Amino acid sequence: MRRHTLVAESGLQNTRRTLDPSERREGDRITFGMTGGRPLLLVSESGLYKLIMRSDKATSRPFQDWVTIRKAGLANKP
Repeated sequence: MRRHTLVAESGLQNTRRTLDPSERREGDRITFGMTGGRPLLLVSESGLYKLIMRSDKATSRPFQDWVTIRKAGLANKP
């Protein structure tokens, strides 16, 4: 997943500090029109899970609940 998209959706500011180097990488440069290429910053699947689980945004909550249910086999009732 593109790191820029993930930062915008999760509300987290600094993914470099949150993720291990193995969870982030720079992909091939992409060229848009006549401008030079820009690096594509990517996040691994484990990095994606880590960032979403740290997010406080309401839009992240359903995914956080799904991961918890998937891991534990049931949901904890408050």
